[in-house]
Amino acid sequence: MDYLANNIAVNLKRFRQYRGISLDQMADRTGVSKSMLAQIERGQANPSIGVLCKIASGLQMEFEDLVRTPAVTASSEGNTSDSGPSIKTVIFDIDNTLYSYDENHVYGMKALADYCESAFGIHEQEMESCYKKAGEIMIGRIGTDTAAIHSRLLRMQCMLELWEKPLFPHARNMYHAYWDTLIRQLKPSPGVLDFMRELKKCGISIGVGTDMTSYIQYRKLEAIGASPYIDFIVTSEEAGVEKPHPHLFEICVEKSGVQAAECAFIGDNYKKDVEGAWNSGLRGIWYTQEKEPDMETKYPVIRSFTEINMDHFLKQ
Repeated sequence: MDYLANNIAVNLKRFRQYRGISLDQMADRTGVSKSMLAQIERGQANPSIGVLCKIASGLQMEFEDLVRTPAVTASSEGNTSDSGPSIKTVIFDIDNTLYSYDENHVYGMKALADYCESAFGIHEQEMESCYKKAGEIMIGRIGTDTAAIHSRLLRMQCMLELWEKPLFPHARNMYHAYWDTLIRQLKPSPGVLDFMRELKKCGISIGVGTDMTSYIQYRKLEAIGASPYIDFIVTSEEAGVEKPHPHLFEICVEKSGVQAAECAFIGDNYKKDVEGAWNSGLRGIWYTQEKEPDMETKYPVIRSFTEINMDHFLKQ
């Protein structure tokens, strides 16, 4: 095996394992066949410049990082002295991460129930049943997994259509009854604002990667006091897809201005936030909302933002 093929083999395998992606996933991202990638990792192929460029581009890594002489390991069993880039950007999910959506949804639904009873004489149980049915109908009509499925205005519209009630002014009033009440109750997750302040002191940029429509997510960030710390926002409305679709994470990385492996993504949803991030090359971190994890995981876990060791966090 010549020295260049060896460099590429070692660097590619380390990079893939560091990001936690499979050969199949790497093949999908690069457009290079799985068998060719496996041969390259074993040093059994001499890939062309074109193939190497496809690999570097697909994995969002520098070409030089692919061909340079790899760092020597301390031992065959030990860690490499080049353990990968440190964190330069932290990206947060919003709902049930920066605040508790589940707790505050209750307040919004109560306000919506009060409005429906006052305006139409419809009691809470009937309202909740219609709210659920309207959600199923609108999701079926939309037909794709996009931000529109979260639109409360569309849901209120559908509820009024089911009840054969006037849309004006009730659809907009119901929308505000729900969201204005929920947002008034918001409190940031314990310790998260202090954590953001510490990140800023360390020169770490902060982003948001969230499903939902943009307007409401902006209001939430302002309500919990997080807006002064946010450098960029990516919503599923902007991306056109919901997490865990790679495109949303790709836009997060693009806006961060650093490599995917230098981005930590913190969220409460194991599949959408954590696995989705790792599968897109970011470092997914599972926030378990002040609770012990309910299952074993190979991914990093944050139980509480109040317990984070900043030095350890930035080097993980």
